[in-house]
Amino acid sequence: MSFPVIDQVAQAVSHASATPEMKVAMSRLAMEVNSRYQAGSPTSIEFMTSALETLKRVPDELHAELHINCLIDASHFFYLVGQTFSAIEPAVDAVSLATKVGHRGLLRKALTLLGMVYADTGNISQAIECYDKGLVAAQEARDTEGECAVWINLGVALLYAAQYRDAVACLEHVIRIAGSTPSMQRFRGVAFSNISLCCLHLEDFARGLKAAEICIEESPEPHTAADLVGRVLRENYYTRLLLEVNNVEKAGSDAKSPGNTPLARTPQEQISPPPLRMGCTKSMQDELMSGFPA
Repeated sequence: MSFPVIDQVAQAVSHASATPEMKVAMSRLAMEVNSRYQAGSPTSIEFMTSALETLKRVPDELHAELHINCLIDASHFFYLVGQTFSAIEPAVDAVSLATKVGHRGLLRKALTLLGMVYADTGNISQAIECYDKGLVAAQEARDTEGECAVWINLGVALLYAAQYRDAVACLEHVIRIAGSTPSMQRFRGVAFSNISLCCLHLEDFARGLKAAEICIEESPEPHTAADLVGRVLRENYYTRLLLEVNNVEKAGSDAKSPGNTPLARTPQEQISPPPLRMGCTKSMQDELMSGFPA
């Protein structure tokens, strides 16, 4: 299948120079890739695959920022539609190009995304290495929000590896960084949610309940699908913690609350919810489960 926006880039590449036509073509491609990533429809797989093949022909020095953003969004897309292994190559290419052109902000995003992809494909050691480099990039760029995103995703990777105490340490560090700064509160919510899950595994139920209660109290009303998923996970952890301390009445009351979604009332034995990551929900593009989108 032919895609006009991709064909325009392919035609402009033949000039092999930074022409106005090339910038316009790359800008249009970047917007289309981002739009399809936002929609997250599997019907866009062929488009994304074709776009990545065309981007391989684009010289690195031509509109590198647009190029890197295309790679990051395409990788996010494959991650979102469940083709995690297909997300690896564009994320690796994004890291390579961002390193080559010295773009610290996009390097941090690309490294965070690559870490998420590696963690979800079982390569925890590589994920941690990416997060280590991502922290350096964020700190050099004085990007506090980016640093929080990396710490959260590092915590999730450690949670995957059953290193629950180390995961809690990462998440508590996020809470300290976020403090009471209004723009940073979304990081606190994700951190407290994941701490409650870690404590569930550690059987530190009192600490987990406190974290879950703070998370639920501070969380705003959901307005998007991603927000609803976050609420379901938070309330699931809270209900499971209540059941662990035999507070069946409170657990039942919470499940019947009018504010809860039907998903939040799914029987515990039927679900195995993941941690929240800041890496990859569509409503939190810049910070990549309860991880943070890259």
